[in-house]
Amino acid sequence: MRKFLEKIRVLRSDEGGAALVEYAVLLGIILAVTVGVFATIGSSAQTIFGSVNTLMSNAANP
Repeated sequence: MRKFLEKIRVLRSDEGGAALVEYAVLLGIILAVTVGVFATIGSSAQTIFGSVNTLMSNAANP
């Protein structure tokens, strides 16, 4: 029983799992920001390429 209680004390003082959770949360935040940025850039790029396409079509067919 004494060994069991000692192992419980060691596990409670171990903070390795906390660091793993912190890294996982940080990774989640980075991924969310990245997806948001790419969604915004994608929408803007689509608008720009659409405008260029229209200009080129109008220039080819005067």
